[in-house]
Amino acid sequence: MIEPSIDAHKAAGLCGHGNEPSTCGTCQTTELTQAEALVHQEMKEGLPVISAEDYVRFYNTDIRAAGADTAVTFNFQGFVKEEREGYIQGTFYKDTMATNGILKAEGHEGIHVSTDGVIDYSASGNYQMKSLEDVGEYDIYIKVPGKLQVEKMCVVRYESCTPESEFDGDSEELERTRSEDGYIVMRLKLEPREDKLARQKAELIHNQIVRFVERGGALHEIQGRTRSLEHRLENISEEDFPTQKKLLESE
Repeated sequence: MIEPSIDAHKAAGLCGHGNEPSTCGTCQTTELTQAEALVHQEMKEGLPVISAEDYVRFYNTDIRAAGADTAVTFNFQGFVKEEREGYIQGTFYKDTMATNGILKAEGHEGIHVSTDGVIDYSASGNYQMKSLEDVGEYDIYIKVPGKLQVEKMCVVRYESCTPESEFDGDSEELERTRSEDGYIVMRLKLEPREDKLARQKAELIHNQIVRFVERGGALHEIQGRTRSLEHRLENISEEDFPTQKKLLESE
């Protein structure tokens, strides 16, 4: 071509395959990192700033919709600009990891695993974070569709998961419980304000949960396994963490 051309994909914020970077199964991406998924971004304090609409979209992305075989995690530390009507206006700090569509099948959307850095579990949505120093803890939320609970012969209620054989209600209550999504909720005991490795540890725990579920692990074992891993990570030094992380990931 004699005259230079404009890359329409890049101009539109798309990857070289003409897709959203967050949902392109051809890119062989294993993680929706800030650098890969968020293009032409505004920066604040050295971190990306994205719109609330984009944040929600990335948070709920199911990469399988683009034909990928394995889960992709939206891994984000940065700021979200909220300009939507009906929401508290401003630019707020967000720290999150979200993986969608795990074990997705016909009839349900699969499992969603998210790990969120928050001020405190009991703080209401009105308490928005202004910077990374506001992160006081990491909380894990695992959404399990009712139909998947039936498939996995488990029951998710009261923020926990138990085998179907241990359910203490009658058949009507069991059916009612499984008529909607259930949530497993865990507050990690990590101390972000004291432990420099807290975020990396939370990321390792998140990825291990995703890996365990993808491999067909029993959902009622997630909480016990998570607490055990959390305990093993408790007193690891910065110097030893890279080696210990590799060992844990290889198990």
